[in-house]
Parts: sequence; structure tokens; C-alpha cells
Amino acid sequence: MIEPLPDSVIEQVIAEKREAVERIAADSVMLQRLICKENRRILEPLVHSMVYCEPLLRALYHLIAGLVAYRQHRNLPDARTAARCRRHLVDAQSHWNHHTQRHGSLPGAATAFRETHFWELTQRILAEVG
Repeated sequence: MIEPLPDSVIEQVIAEKREAVERIAADSVMLQRLICKENRRILEPLVHSMVYCEPLLRALYHLIAGLVAYRQHRNLPDARTAARCRRHLVDAQSHWNHHTQRHGSLPGAATAFRETHFWELTQRILAEVG
């Protein structure tokens, strides 16, 4: 999904994902502060869904950033791009685990998002970049 993108839009794509993470995190905190006894039954499931979505967005942000670093590393291999690639892909895996294993059990949270080949892709790249 990263390969066909022109270099001129790569940073914009990463920034959009980072902004989405920041927005849902801020909105979740704001909504959490509004919860009181009278509205808890209504607002708490919404907050739980937002908390559930945040690690998904974080996983996607780090996956995209890791794939960009991987692309850059393949074009011009060096220790910095390899390290950036590894850091983002490991973070993507960590946030994916939080999304599927921890936050999915919150009352009112959405159902688990399913993936295909996420682990295989990230592990293959991690092994390749060392």
C-alpha cells in the first residue's frame, strides 16, 4: 500500500495518521471528563469504543510509518532507516495487541477488527532489516 505512493505525499500520509491518533485520544479524554452519574450509562460505552479504537489507529500509524521506513531502507540501506523501521513495526505490533486483547473486552466497545497477514508482514520485514 505504500509502494505506489509518490515520495511527495509520504510525509502527508504519515502526518494524517498521527493527527487521527491525537484527535481520538484528545476527544476520548474530553468525553471521559464529561461523564457523571446521570449520563454514565450513555457516555461510557462511547468512551470505551473510542479507547478501543485508539490503539487500532496507533497500530495503523506505526504500520504506515514502518512501511515507509522500510521502503526508504530498501532504496538506501542504513542503520537509521533500519532502526526507524524496527521501532515503528514493533510499536505497531504492540498497539495491535492492546487493540485486540486488552481494549476489546471493555463494556460497549466495538467488536474486534480482523486482520490478514499483519503479523507475517511485520515479522518478515523485522527479520529482513535485522
